[in-house]
Amino acid sequence: MKTFQIILLLLLCSLSILGQTINPPDQKLTRTEIEDLTVSELWVLRNAIFARYGRPFKTYELHALFMKQKWYKPSDAYKPSDLSEMDLYNVNLLYNRESELRQNDYREVGQNKGIKFENVYNTYQYPEFNEEEKDMLSTNGFIVYPTNWGQLFHIYENNDYLGIPSFISVDAVLQLYHLYFDMTLRNIETDYLSSKLKILLDQTINELVKLRNNTSNPNIISAIDLNLVYLGVSHYFIEDGKVQLKGGLSNLASKEIENCKNQSGFQASGLLNREFDYSLFIPRGHYTRSEELKRFFLSMMWLGNAGLDLTKEKNILSSVILTHVLYETTWNGIPLISIWEDIYEPTVFYVGMSDDTGPVELKEAMDKVFQNITGISQFDNSSKLSSLPGNLPSQRISGHGTWGKQNQQFRLMGQRFIPDSYIFDRLTGRSRIMPNSLDIMAGFGNKKAYELMMNEYSSSWEAFPDYPDELDKIIKENKEKSEEEWTQNLYYYWLYNLKSLYEIKNHSELPFFMTTDAYELKTLSTALASWSELRHNTILYAKQSMVAECGGGDGDELKVWVPEPPKGYVEPNVEFYDRMLALMKFTMQGLKERRMLGGKVKYIGNEFIDLLEFLKTISVKELKIEKLNLEEYAQIQKLGSLLDNLTLRVLSDDAYDWMSVEGPDKNMPVIADVHTGNSSVLEVGVGNAHAIYVIVEIEGKLKLTRGAIFSFYEFTMPSNNRLTDKKWQEMLDNGKAPEQPNWINYKSSRFKERRIYPLYKPDLFEVPDSSTEPGWKLIYYDTGC
Repeated sequence: MKTFQIILLLLLCSLSILGQTINPPDQKLTRTEIEDLTVSELWVLRNAIFARYGRPFKTYELHALFMKQKWYKPSDAYKPSDLSEMDLYNVNLLYNRESELRQNDYREVGQNKGIKFENVYNTYQYPEFNEEEKDMLSTNGFIVYPTNWGQLFHIYENNDYLGIPSFISVDAVLQLYHLYFDMTLRNIETDYLSSKLKILLDQTINELVKLRNNTSNPNIISAIDLNLVYLGVSHYFIEDGKVQLKGGLSNLASKEIENCKNQSGFQASGLLNREFDYSLFIPRGHYTRSEELKRFFLSMMWLGNAGLDLTKEKNILSSVILTHVLYETTWNGIPLISIWEDIYEPTVFYVGMSDDTGPVELKEAMDKVFQNITGISQFDNSSKLSSLPGNLPSQRISGHGTWGKQNQQFRLMGQRFIPDSYIFDRLTGRSRIMPNSLDIMAGFGNKKAYELMMNEYSSSWEAFPDYPDELDKIIKENKEKSEEEWTQNLYYYWLYNLKSLYEIKNHSELPFFMTTDAYELKTLSTALASWSELRHNTILYAKQSMVAECGGGDGDELKVWVPEPPKGYVEPNVEFYDRMLALMKFTMQGLKERRMLGGKVKYIGNEFIDLLEFLKTISVKELKIEKLNLEEYAQIQKLGSLLDNLTLRVLSDDAYDWMSVEGPDKNMPVIADVHTGNSSVLEVGVGNAHAIYVIVEIEGKLKLTRGAIFSFYEFTMPSNNRLTDKKWQEMLDNGKAPEQPNWINYKSSRFKERRIYPLYKPDLFEVPDSSTEPGWKLIYYDTGC
């Protein structure tokens, strides 16, 4: 008895501290002696009996565990008949006890269901869990740990090295689409839009100068001068410092340029005759990645935010003349308005229509008010000019401030109407300056976000008594939107995909972890993190709500046992993968129609579509409890390498490996300011990758898998210190990042995930592909290595 107690002690140590010795029992066991063993311990002890005789194990976890034992050596001569009568007795005793414990892998505590943690088979692959962690895993089906990994795929590649089964999260898919969206938009801006913007500004300014020289009408001259300064500021930025204005016009433009460069927040604008937020001109998002992108950002940010107030006759006249020039002037036979459309239309495909009056809207109104125009002097008509604003559509996101809602404005490249900023705009005001990101998901119908805002965060809107009724109206409006409305452009489509994270159907088929309250919070965090990446990618366009070598020698062959691959799991949200497939096809088709689908973009897109098809197929099988084949398991386990490869291709044309990637793109954390409230902004962002441990059923057994998910952050900053990705990453690296929202309560209390060590790794040769049936394989190795 004493001998066996020592054996059990060694076994228990081995399962929590890798490297301890496992010894199979050398005497007949009794039921009493094994009464307190867990399913995992019974499984290991039972198979240790077989291992003593050299049995090769198909199951990766067992193979790796016993290969760690000095006494174990798999043999192709193994025969079950080698076992003694005592061994067979012990095997049956251990198996029967294991089966008895597994009659029910779940427990009922009051109204709640939980997993029996002691029934999970492969916990010995991980560091020992404390009672708090066991309770979270049992109650929620998963637990989350902060890590220092800079990319989600790093965790999946680490799983492959460790031999730990992977949990493929929807977060990994959303991260890849974020990178694809950002890459394609960045390419369009540098390869197409930037050069067209230069042409548009050059030719429009030239024509305005000609018109000015050919008129003596002081009102027309004054209106043209306003346009020349307005366009001159944008021209200065896109042309890297070239200003071609004279006298007082140059001085006025220089003052605006100086304010933009100082980025000092709200200042009086001499050109616009109102307070204007110059902190918007802090380059951020992907626009810090090159000087060309930075210039494009500054030029377009000016045209998108510096609007001419259409309550003032001079500004109306200036807007009319500018619109007239765009429609009546050609360059190389091409109307300038067509060049404007070449810039505007691709960005509509990405982000949507402008929320402000632009040339198209103004031209429609002009055609109603002005007929038979033979010269621009005819536009100098007060009664007709004053009637124009009444013929224009009103803006929906008008902002708030000490001066009240903004008046209707003319903007050459107005910022776009986006439904999330519209929600912020309706749920903020003088009594509620700063919104909460939960407003967005609550408005899109997320019940958990609504519940949090009505209870835990009710103090954030108590001074804004219309909040509950207004939020209910928003929810109703979004619920009534058709699928066509949700898929009108890439921005809306992205949001439509996020809705599928919490609009899950067929609840009866879902795995346990997807039925828990904690999972609702996890999907909420994932949705907000992905939304943060969307806002990061579109920060220029989205309208904010305001307030070693081998060789030589002879070769040789070696016979080795190759087990099955570690068997992982895909987060089975079939509706999500369906929508992602549709979004990817919509993205690629839209780029193709615009002749912007280059070879690299097409290749990565097709690879991404293949991945989504695979994940959907696996998810359907999992929900139907159909067995996966070994090739599918191997593909799940190798997904980290695929994500690495695709991410590298997205981020760089000339990097050969991840170490070659430089700058903020090397790491996942990104940040975006999404709302301005007085002198503060609301920042939302993604931090370092978090590891998620999830208990799932694989071929009828509870297994603990490991995956990667987003970490979401939300906090305020002074408006004159809007964060760039570089600054945000430095805050994270230096431990100066704020805490995550307190509703993210499914994390371990540990500061960081503990290091995991591999059970066993071959060190002399590369193991053959394990996507085929396990068995003895001949491998060739070069003795010159």
